[in-house]
Amino acid sequence: MSVQPYPVITTPGQTFSVSYELDTDTQVRGFAVSIAYDSSVLSFVQASRGTLFANQNIGWWRVNTDTLNVLHVECLIFGAGLSVTGPGNMLNLTFNAIGGDFSSLRISSQSLYDVSGYAIPSVNKNHGAVIIGNQPAYLSARCFLQGAMDGDAMMHNLLRPHLPLNSPYPGAVQAVTDIPEGVVDWMYLELRESPNARAIATQPVFLLKDGSVCSAGKSFVVFMGLAAGDYYLVLRHRNHLAIMSAITFGLVSSGAPELADLSLATHVYLQSGIVALSDGRCALAAGDADQDGGVFPSDRNEQWQRQNGTSGYRSADFNLDGVVDSQDLQLFWQGNAGLMSAVPGALQ
Repeated sequence: MSVQPYPVITTPGQTFSVSYELDTDTQVRGFAVSIAYDSSVLSFVQASRGTLFANQNIGWWRVNTDTLNVLHVECLIFGAGLSVTGPGNMLNLTFNAIGGDFSSLRISSQSLYDVSGYAIPSVNKNHGAVIIGNQPAYLSARCFLQGAMDGDAMMHNLLRPHLPLNSPYPGAVQAVTDIPEGVVDWMYLELRESPNARAIATQPVFLLKDGSVCSAGKSFVVFMGLAAGDYYLVLRHRNHLAIMSAITFGLVSSGAPELADLSLATHVYLQSGIVALSDGRCALAAGDADQDGGVFPSDRNEQWQRQNGTSGYRSADFNLDGVVDSQDLQLFWQGNAGLMSAVPGALQ
């Protein structure tokens, strides 16, 4: 199941529609779905049955907006043995964009019913999104931080209780009212037109447990007022080495966002500033507490030694567990000592 188109691009005051799509050739008799959205950004207008159900004997149709920020719709065909078969459009939803710059259209719950009326198990869901504003450019990105790895596929977010509501990067203004559940830490994203060029756009971003990099409050990286095009990406973290993409990735203004996967070593400039994971992917190397572009004695002598035994949001907390201790030194600084970032301009 998916919400289409993904994403919707619109401007304040405009009305738009999305569809709830059955993406496979599954035989269904009905559905129940809840779509979560930001009601400060979108106002719900109406729901209508999609083409799959338009001419069917619908015995149950219910649209409920009683829960704030959640739309619930149920639809069921009456009659023994009656059903429809996908793929196709099951539901149309119309909204008005009233402000803000982004809202997800998250499938918070869903049930598909088979010919006998039983719920079909393990139905996949692909959420929707709405970008509101002029000249957006966006992409998806992925990377991992060595210190936060919890296995090869996911990172822990033990540091979340200590994360500041303001970006920790000097000159990079970004404030939020809360830290979402899956956030590992803040990162800093730069866009360059060539490897040695100055950044033409920058943004503090969130890193999620699955490696996704996204703008605060959004499900991918969004720049407003930026021309769509191909850019080199630089990703910085406050105590890991910075990396840059070895190739350009496209920021688009329509259609599905391109994935800039910097967990692949071949996508990292000179394959530098990274460590290998056991599954063949890579992560930014931990140990650069003073952000001077290398894992040097100063990170141990001037950062770790002074912070050892303290807790909170600390630059020498290389494993991002909220405590500076011997593990940060022995498991990360010692193993990475001498590593340097190859990002042009990173070394200070």
